[in-house]
Amino acid sequence: MILHPDVQSRALADINAVCGDNIPSFEHKPLLPYIEATYREVFRWQPIGPLGLPHVASQDDVYEGYLILKGPHIYTKGSISRRGPLSQASQFTLERHLTAERKLKDEPLAGHFGFGFGRRICPGRHFAELTLWAAVVSILSTVRITKAKPSEGIDIPVIPEYTAGLAVQPKPFACAITSINLQSVEHMSRIA
Repeated sequence: MILHPDVQSRALADINAVCGDNIPSFEHKPLLPYIEATYREVFRWQPIGPLGLPHVASQDDVYEGYLILKGPHIYTKGSISRRGPLSQASQFTLERHLTAERKLKDEPLAGHFGFGFGRRICPGRHFAELTLWAAVVSILSTVRITKAKPSEGIDIPVIPEYTAGLAVQPKPFACAITSINLQSVEHMSRIA
């Protein structure tokens, strides 16, 4: 959200329009397509697992005109999320998930390649999708994430850098997290 403050502002506006000062619940999920598009784009834009695990076809198969032979290892990569023109693939663009009418274009995130596919697809993918949605909407409805400012009042720049390995994560960076909804924060502390 530090890199895309316009997305954060629009998401908060949508949450406030639907929920007022309350934290959204799962009943609000269908009414908040912009939030859904936000977390789908986060998931696509920087996948946590950039490498794929090998799969093996149990029989010869043809998929979209391609012959897949039985036996050899087939690898998929997190970089599959970067399909399309290179100039657009690395851009954080929510419109790829929304129609002109601001409705979702595709199926739930649980069908995302990050959860695997075939017989070994993640059995907890639906739970993971709901957990991710709850985390994103809770954060967006209670706090504002901005660039940190030292005593001089000049923003500390954030340069997106990531660790390497089996699980990718952002390297530490400075930021400011400010409460924007005291009622929601008090509610969260009571249920925690």
